[in-house]
Amino acid sequence: GLLNGGMDDGPWILAPDGTRREGLIVASCCHVWGWNAEGEAESMDEALPEFANVQDLAIAEGDVLGRVWLASTVGGIVTWTPQPSDSSIPTRTNKPLGPPNSAVRKMDCWNDNLWVATGGVSASWTPAFQSDGLFQFRDRSWNVPVLPESANDIADIKDIMDVSIDPTDPSHVVFSSYEEGLLELREGEVVRVLNASNSSIELSEVGGSPRSAVSGLDFDTDGNLWFTTPWTTNCLHVLTPNGETTNMNLGEEGQSLLFGDVEVTRDGFVWVVLPRGEGVLVYDPAGTPTISADDNWTILTTAQGKGGLPSNDVFCVEEDLDEEIWIGTANGPCVFYQSSTAFEDDVSASQILISQDGNLQYLLETEVIQSIIIDAGNRKWLGTSGSGVYVLAADGLTTDHHFTVENSPLPSNNIQDIAMDYGSGEVYIGTSLGLLSYRGEATNWDREMEGVRVMPNPIRANHSGPIVIDGLAYQSTVHITDVTGRRIAELRSNGGRATWDGMMDDGGRAPYGVYLAFATDQNGKEGAVVKFAVIR
Repeated sequence: GLLNGGMDDGPWILAPDGTRREGLIVASCCHVWGWNAEGEAESMDEALPEFANVQDLAIAEGDVLGRVWLASTVGGIVTWTPQPSDSSIPTRTNKPLGPPNSAVRKMDCWNDNLWVATGGVSASWTPAFQSDGLFQFRDRSWNVPVLPESANDIADIKDIMDVSIDPTDPSHVVFSSYEEGLLELREGEVVRVLNASNSSIELSEVGGSPRSAVSGLDFDTDGNLWFTTPWTTNCLHVLTPNGETTNMNLGEEGQSLLFGDVEVTRDGFVWVVLPRGEGVLVYDPAGTPTISADDNWTILTTAQGKGGLPSNDVFCVEEDLDEEIWIGTANGPCVFYQSSTAFEDDVSASQILISQDGNLQYLLETEVIQSIIIDAGNRKWLGTSGSGVYVLAADGLTTDHHFTVENSPLPSNNIQDIAMDYGSGEVYIGTSLGLLSYRGEATNWDREMEGVRVMPNPIRANHSGPIVIDGLAYQSTVHITDVTGRRIAELRSNGGRATWDGMMDDGGRAPYGVYLAFATDQNGKEGAVVKFAVIR
């Protein structure tokens, strides 16, 4: 049988006779060694990613190839096949499909192109000195861009804080670093690093040494990148499409604030999370991003008439499809139904009242809301610090889903961020223990409904999942009928996708046969018909 165990320096395993890798195998942090029965040593380091930090070793009992399985905090699960005596069978190093590590702080996605920033900072917003980096998921594979060597020796940039994709050019992606400023990528390659030496970014002394610390960032609809530099005199900046950076002058009051994550709304307002219980700042650049003389800004807090937030501990801001502003706080979500009201003399956020067991209470008022994303059906996905993900209907009054570790594959109920692929409906959920995806029920819509399709088609007897109707107009109504015209089901799309469970209005399962899906938009002006079959 197999013998294995652990030492102070790392795990070990004793491979049985008859396997290709006989003898003792020992791991210690970033190295693995093997000793055969004759006491001859062999390094297995070629199987490991850099800085692997091996946690465990295993060999499958009965595996004559003697493949060694290595659990690494950096490279995931790595399998290594010892050099066989038959040289026609090569030594192989394999990794399962997955990101290079489990760290997630912020994500952004555009048409099957997901970018991940791994973080992070401490609770006091000092550097965490994390080297987990940044990575991309595209065409069903994971990629890690190579950071360039430079005069500042920044090949190992730490604390990658945030990421934003340029809506005017999705091949243009920018990451922020709490150590070295902005990392600008085009076509998946780092093309420029902006820091205190070549931009408006100022050096801060956070972390004990001068650094170009940048925290939040977000593109506006014109391709201007707004970003924040905490612990500096001028904390809010803009990078224009021509590559120039400018800081905003917020006076002495602005200099005393710590600036965090950023959300730019469609009206051009810049919403900035103020960490450590300071509320949220709203900045109006008045349509002139590089000229601050005509700008206006305000801070929203729990004070009535000055924001009316449920808590000054704000974690996220998101704009929905109706241009309403949703804010995640330590005491649940709240809403500003018009962004411009932030600058009125008497403004207070609204909390949504719901009925719970016959009693009225505020929606999720005991939850810490760390992330909000809006899907193509205008539903609100809320990530919490300890209760998983809530999916709210478009009006926020009902809960469509509540995903937790108990009822879903979520590895943790502590949700760091959520990103959305609006083309496919894929939802990416970043947790404190890793990243997973969920095929959502909402996708982008097609006003003309020229490509409406049913998937799968035909629907076979062994199909147990939902039946999807894609390519619809926004919030379409879909009537399912048989070929005689008898209606058997009515659906409402989320964005451009409607899902059907295959059940008829009378509660029975649709029998085998040919069916028609009649779709009309919410105004009753555009329509489409698609035929599909059920095979039982």
